[in-house]
Amino acid sequence: MGKIYDFYMSKLPTLGWEVEYVQSALDDNDNENDWSGFYSHWRKEGFDGELLISASYNQFEEETEVMFDKTPIYKSTSWVEELPKSICIYETLNDEKCFEINDKSKIKEIKLLTQLSQLKTICNPLI
Repeated sequence: MGKIYDFYMSKLPTLGWEVEYVQSALDDNDNENDWSGFYSHWRKEGFDGELLISASYNQFEEETEVMFDKTPIYKSTSWVEELPKSICIYETLNDEKCFEINDKSKIKEIKLLTQLSQLKTICNPLI
């Protein structure tokens, strides 16, 4: 498992990838937990999304499993002074497609609702 981890941690940066997050059971001195392997997130300029690489030892199958997954990068911003031409709403963080709204009046309503929601949170904090 350590060789797989070392390979990706050394090879990907030479190919322009930057590690965003790593969690590894291989970094400590306890060899008993090495089967749980590692989990990492990588980004690269020009790559549309984030590359997730993980590896672990499947004790039942007695084999090491390496998984690769491309996921979209979700960005959220606060409202700007001018209304955008369109907004995209995701129902959950795992949704790949959003509900796009282009109607200016609906965008104004949503902006007002979010501002009122933020104001209510500030004026009535949770007890």
